[in-house]
Amino acid sequence: MDFGFSPDVLEFQRRVREFIADNMRPELQTGISYVAGAGEDDQELASAQAEFRKLLDKAGLLRVAWPKEFGGEGLPPVYEYVLRQELERNGLEPRVGMSLTSAVIAKCGTEEQKDEFLEKLLNKDLTMCAGFSEPRGGSDLAGLETRAVRDGDEWVLNGQKIYTTYADTADFMWCLARTDKDAGKHDGISIFMVDMSHPGVTVRPLYTMGTYLTHEVFLDDVRVPHRHLIGGEPNQGWYQNTLALDLERINIGSYFAYKRFFDEVVEFAKSDEYTSKAIVDNSLLRVRLGELAVDLEILRQLANRNAYLVNENAVSSMIASMAKVWSTEFYYRMASVVMQLLGPFGQLKKGSKWALLAGEAEIAYRNSPPPRFGGGTNEVQRDIIARRGLGLPRSR
Repeated sequence: MDFGFSPDVLEFQRRVREFIADNMRPELQTGISYVAGAGEDDQELASAQAEFRKLLDKAGLLRVAWPKEFGGEGLPPVYEYVLRQELERNGLEPRVGMSLTSAVIAKCGTEEQKDEFLEKLLNKDLTMCAGFSEPRGGSDLAGLETRAVRDGDEWVLNGQKIYTTYADTADFMWCLARTDKDAGKHDGISIFMVDMSHPGVTVRPLYTMGTYLTHEVFLDDVRVPHRHLIGGEPNQGWYQNTLALDLERINIGSYFAYKRFFDEVVEFAKSDEYTSKAIVDNSLLRVRLGELAVDLEILRQLANRNAYLVNENAVSSMIASMAKVWSTEFYYRMASVVMQLLGPFGQLKKGSKWALLAGEAEIAYRNSPPPRFGGGTNEVQRDIIARRGLGLPRSR
């Protein structure tokens, strides 16, 4: 199967590479453990990334896959895939262009919602958090218990969300709630844009072993105007969210982010600057690095195949799940091998004068577990692969 890009896509790729080379600045530089999202914690970096996005937009590269009626060029999703890959290759924030929320609003939102939110979401003048997971639901999103009851021109929401990243800084929460308790499990769900500054919204931090900070969000009689019910009609949320996840699948698999890390590790292993002989002289470590190189190439093929299927409007949940499982577990395997390679020095944090690889290995090791359960646990992804791809019965 040929995953080569068309001449038009290759020309777009050339323009993106040229733009990055001309506009890369020291304040945009990130460590090799950077995958995505560091900008929310580092305000100086976030500010530099915001300026870079404006330049990207001015150059006509940011809105390529947006519908024409919303100021975009209406080009196929593969253009946005190429854009994100090139940003990742250079350690830049890759989450630009269409997001889960903007994709649904563009497709299903009312005209008022499109006018209110779309431009701000693209420019990141409006920040979002995702109110999906709940304490008793786990990865069973359809089992959510947060309730929304109509009261005139408002909806009253009560419930709790958990593992809601960026809830402390977000302007709005993309909140799934049950609007019909008597409807089927998937049929009585709606999506609301919940203003995080509204009375009744309480956010509490949940600290992880990594640099990620997530949160639990409590909704106590939170009043949401009816105009912020996505689509304007209740009980459509499950199908709206599924559409968004299909569109977002094109971005699964952070190949270039991981390749950037791996290439730096290989160069370090070749050097004898810190040891009496190069690390690659150790046959066991050479084998480990060779295995990672193979795994990285598998990730590239899965990510490209997944992007190709999305671009051809032939979305495969099996391939998307395979790419998600492989990419997140590759990240963990790579971080583990690098920690073994560096020995005790790998445990030293950034800023220590003795830290090897500038302390990036320690950060990557601590950050590698959350992606395996974020966005749907890998156990659930394997179940999807087995059921939808192999035709096997449910495991539970």
